[in-house]
Amino acid sequence: KQMMLDIKNMPQGYNGDSSAKTSCHNILATVYIECGWQDKSVSKAMEATGEAYMAQKIAETTNNRFCTGIVAHIPLIEGREACKPAFDALARCPNVRGIRNAFAHTSNKYILSPYPKNDRLSSHESFREAFGLLKEYNMSFDCWLYEDNIEELKDLADHFPDIPIICDHVGLPIGLPSGEGIKEENFESWKERIKNLSSSKNVYCKLSGLGMPVPGFKFDTRKRPANSKELSEAWKPYILHCIQCFGVDRCMFASNFPMDKVSCTYTSLFNAFKIIVQNFTEEEKDKLFYSNAVNLYRLEVSSK
Repeated sequence: KQMMLDIKNMPQGYNGDSSAKTSCHNILATVYIECGWQDKSVSKAMEATGEAYMAQKIAETTNNRFCTGIVAHIPLIEGREACKPAFDALARCPNVRGIRNAFAHTSNKYILSPYPKNDRLSSHESFREAFGLLKEYNMSFDCWLYEDNIEELKDLADHFPDIPIICDHVGLPIGLPSGEGIKEENFESWKERIKNLSSSKNVYCKLSGLGMPVPGFKFDTRKRPANSKELSEAWKPYILHCIQCFGVDRCMFASNFPMDKVSCTYTSLFNAFKIIVQNFTEEEKDKLFYSNAVNLYRLEVSSK
């Protein structure tokens, strides 16, 4: 709800200029990403389907500007037989385009690990059997992960080359608990992992998530949000490395709001992205900010 209010209240004076000086942004459509909804009255595989229906109602009441695309959740570890009814339920939501599961696991005790007892969730036979349903239902797969899990995602991608896979949050590099950001040796390790992942041509990179506390930029600890110049200077090496590896055809900017709100405003975040790619061609910027997302998530956008 707060994310939608942030966008709704944003000034809409955007004039088509994609330069970093633009103070507001022309939000034509949004993609809703699952947020951990759990309905304990139904089976484990069906627990989050109600979230997709909630998002679909929002799309219908906002002329499809909010929740233009929906990435829902099905716990694929439950297996094909258990998950198929959930896929059938999601198929009845017109805006559902894919599902997301988290591989996020790390030995760093300062960082949340949703699966602390199973750090290779996708290697299980039950997971992979259910994963194959994505192709049958024409859905993509989003993955929230840490840099420690990038190899796992690549292994999955190589086993399912026909299924589009989105690596969320630039494979989230870990900078905690030092609070000084990512040390040089860790940065180089992350870079190599991203380069290796990019060789899987069905994998796309979502340029997002760096506003969260995990990378250790410490913007989240300040009394005042970071401005776009500060953000762009901190994030530029990570964003440009991903674009260099994946190319402009397989990268797309994303906000990760409201989680990124601990570090910055929505407007400053996208201004920072614009600063980082200000020397790119207009065609390249169109792909990074618009057309790649529209094509990958098959969004129906009324106007541009």
